[in-house]
Amino acid sequence: MVVLQSLEDNLLERTKDRLNSINTLKIRLVEQVLANRQREILRILEYQSSRISTQQDLIDALSSIQDVQQIGLVPCTDCKDQFTAQTIPDAEEYLFEYALDTTLIRIYLDYFSIKDILKERTGLGVTGESYLVGPDYRMISESIFFPDSLPRLIPCKTFGATQAFEGKSGVEVYPDYRGVPIIGYYRLVDYEGLQMALLTEIDLEEAMEPIRSLRMKMFQVLGVILILSFIGSALLAEWLQRPVRRLKKIADKLSLGELPENDRREEFIEEFSIIMESMDKLVESLQSAVNFAIHIGKGDMNQPYTSLGEKDELGKAIMTMRDQLVLLDKEKTKLERRSKRNLIEGQENERERIARDLHDGLGAMLTSMKLRLSNELNETTRGEFMTMLDDAINETRNLSRNLMPAVLMDFGLFDALAQLARSTEKNTGIKVIYSCDSVHEKSQLIKSKQVYVYRIVQEVINNALKHAHCSEILLSVTEFDDQMNIYIKDNGKGLKDDSISESSGLGFKNIKERTGLLNGELIVESDEHGTIVEVNIPII
Repeated sequence: MVVLQSLEDNLLERTKDRLNSINTLKIRLVEQVLANRQREILRILEYQSSRISTQQDLIDALSSIQDVQQIGLVPCTDCKDQFTAQTIPDAEEYLFEYALDTTLIRIYLDYFSIKDILKERTGLGVTGESYLVGPDYRMISESIFFPDSLPRLIPCKTFGATQAFEGKSGVEVYPDYRGVPIIGYYRLVDYEGLQMALLTEIDLEEAMEPIRSLRMKMFQVLGVILILSFIGSALLAEWLQRPVRRLKKIADKLSLGELPENDRREEFIEEFSIIMESMDKLVESLQSAVNFAIHIGKGDMNQPYTSLGEKDELGKAIMTMRDQLVLLDKEKTKLERRSKRNLIEGQENERERIARDLHDGLGAMLTSMKLRLSNELNETTRGEFMTMLDDAINETRNLSRNLMPAVLMDFGLFDALAQLARSTEKNTGIKVIYSCDSVHEKSQLIKSKQVYVYRIVQEVINNALKHAHCSEILLSVTEFDDQMNIYIKDNGKGLKDDSISESSGLGFKNIKERTGLLNGELIVESDEHGTIVEVNIPII
């Protein structure tokens, strides 16, 4: 049942992920349709304003745009150039309004193109659908369950729609507009004031159907296994009872003073007392071997063993096994350390490659795009696009620096830690005091170990930022000829004892592993005044 529950949870998570992907795709396509309509209208308005034309010419040009149903021109005296969009209650249309000079242009558009996007139900099974809900909590697009009903006549004030209009997005199990339990992803479409809730849902019963079928099959298989086990147990019991009944028959004869028949089995019975005495000695020797094996199993490889004689093959075998276990344990430790080192080095190499690709590839492309767009965009949109591109370029640089800081590769550990302290203070506002004391200008650790040390410091600082709620972090690095000491202290709320265990999610497991690979020592002290992390690493 635990396995079934785990499978059900996994299936539910996969269904939620699929709904999230479909909903994300739909909302992008819907926003793209709205943006395309806006661009087409703006293009016509710009063209008509550049030439002498009548209002009828403008209306005819706008009417050629797809989905346009009606156009109204309203005089206005204090119009400001602006664009707004909104839904129209109890209507199958939405409104784009443009204030242009002394005229307010109202363009009513149908949801035809948007509905076509929502009709595509690939990946949603039989009961899955994506649909739009207006601010009045009535459907805008058609329902697959009520194809003959007008969407505006279908109320849809569900949990998902309510959450969407509150500006939230997510995936939950809740009743839909039919009252049927579903798994639904909800999100708000907010385009220039035009607000609609986009919901992607599938019936919970259909989503969980594979688990129900599997449960039924497992019960059937379990029933067959129980029947076969019962039959097998009966046959095994019969087979095991045969020698027992034979021994009981011999014992009954002996108890009555009757000598057994003269065959090999009966000769065995005649010497039963001698065999039992030998069995007692065997039991004692086996017990001694078992006790020795128990100590070995607990890891006590120094437990002494008294041999029963020169021909004690069992004792020799156990001693050989102990020696082999000692060797295997040493080899296992070496392999674990080598595997961890290879894994971490592989991660660092991959981080370095991704950082280089981000910096040299995506960063260069964004910079080129910025230069090109700065020449092509008009003054109205240039500022917005330049801000977006600057944010993307800065984010790319931050990702590249976090993955593998170039200063670490180019200038070494001390400069990289100084940059980490500065960037942390700049990005978080938390004061980071960094000091370095070394007999050498650059660290004597090899590059791969410098990367380990940098990751340890980075992980400790991230833990402090996430969990300590501190206002100041002290980072001190001291390097001698034979040892490096790293001292990190924050003035946060401190950690509980179980918060620094290997099973916690605070990153101490990674810190311990990297410290172990460096043959270093990790010391963690924490109370209500803050947390101190100290790492001592030998320089070889």
